[in-house]
Amino acid sequence: MKILQLVPELDEGGVEQHVVWLVGELAKRGHEPLVASAGGRMVECLGDVPHIALPVDKKNLFTGLSCVSALSRLVRRERIDILHAHSRVPAFIAWFTARLARVPWIMTAHALYSLNAGLLSLRHADAVISVSDAVLRHIQDYAPADMSRCVVIRNGLPPARILWQRRERREALRFLFVGRLTRIKGLQFVVEALGKIGNAHAWELDILGSGPWHERLSALAEEFGIADRVHFHGYRADVAEWLAECDCFVCPSLSEGMGLALMQAVQAGVPCLASDIEGVREFLGAAPSLVPPGDAGAWEKRLRALLAGQAPPVFDRAAIPTTADMARGVERVYENIIGVA
Repeated sequence: MKILQLVPELDEGGVEQHVVWLVGELAKRGHEPLVASAGGRMVECLGDVPHIALPVDKKNLFTGLSCVSALSRLVRRERIDILHAHSRVPAFIAWFTARLARVPWIMTAHALYSLNAGLLSLRHADAVISVSDAVLRHIQDYAPADMSRCVVIRNGLPPARILWQRRERREALRFLFVGRLTRIKGLQFVVEALGKIGNAHAWELDILGSGPWHERLSALAEEFGIADRVHFHGYRADVAEWLAECDCFVCPSLSEGMGLALMQAVQAGVPCLASDIEGVREFLGAAPSLVPPGDAGAWEKRLRALLAGQAPPVFDRAAIPTTADMARGVERVYENIIGVA
């Protein structure tokens, strides 16, 4: 099959990484994937998979219609079998492109989106994949009326390149956060908690990722007088190496569909502190070590306990699906649609 994936951009983030891994597995399975996006640093990660540079990230009617026109021509010329969108704006573009080019289309829902008109295109999809049961429950009022066209396929990861090894306790514990710097990721609560702990214990916080909340988080660290211990490293492609060197991974998200960064940490055997949210409980279980989301006081209590010598929790690596598992599930969705299209 020839499958065109539509993703807003390929700069950084869990959705972008998901698409890179998915198309790689589909290519291994003999399919011909293509990717359309506004581009970014991760385009080079596609390898031999063709990339079509289009502004499918823009919430602009005329830009969207221009993308529809260009993509419908591409679909006919390349004889694309199916369109696969990975966000709300690309879903609208895929919907109208599919109608013009007379091909089926699907969407993967990756997050607990705002429930508004931005999800109306889902009603018209030939299938909707959700990365977790939590996401499917969240969007079900906007999903196709025939719920048999909705399926949960959890994110899959390639084998861990480096496994975390327990080491002698260092003088300063190194905490690690990986992700986009946005409000929803909840990093402000960890910074606040560490700010209240201050110099009572020795610690360092490494932050991998960029985003609109960088300046706000940096200012918060300055406010608490801990700027010299909170290190912003920006986007990094060598996440595995950072995971191997940290003492504890923190995932303070207020909401997650199925967080890839946390999954990578668990798969590598890294001790983790994570928010007690539905998308996390789904693959980690209702562990008592999970932290109430958005509660800086709770984060302070847990972090103080770790700094005082309590062992951080380590979760079951077997709970993490593989990219091959994920690709097989997506492939079945494609086959079912094309078989009845």
